[in-house]
Amino acid sequence: MGQDEDKVSSLRGWGDVPMRDFEKQPHVPEVELLKFYPFEISSKKPRLLGYAEVRVGEVIIKGIKLFQAKNGGLFIQLPTVNFDGQDYPVVELRSKTLLDKVRREVVDYYKALENV
Repeated sequence: MGQDEDKVSSLRGWGDVPMRDFEKQPHVPEVELLKFYPFEISSKKPRLLGYAEVRVGEVIIKGIKLFQAKNGGLFIQLPTVNFDGQDYPVVELRSKTLLDKVRREVVDYYKALENV
């Protein structure tokens, strides 16, 4: 094998996927809840429980909505803007890990607030 072939074969993992793609672990920035604005309880489901402001690394995301689903679970909705009757996302978190981290921060705070 030539020198170039050695480099390529050493980077191979399963099949034709380069091994270095498996080794990459994206950095997930710190997430901090800055403010939470709770709402009075309503009977409409899914019901809006409050709004949150979260810092993700150096970025502040305002207008995150916390809802309670029909089955009782809690979920968040990132900020949207309504244009011609259609909602469009203002912020998109492409990392599921980061989205889960933001959700956990908001939900944990809400649950602690409910237990007070």
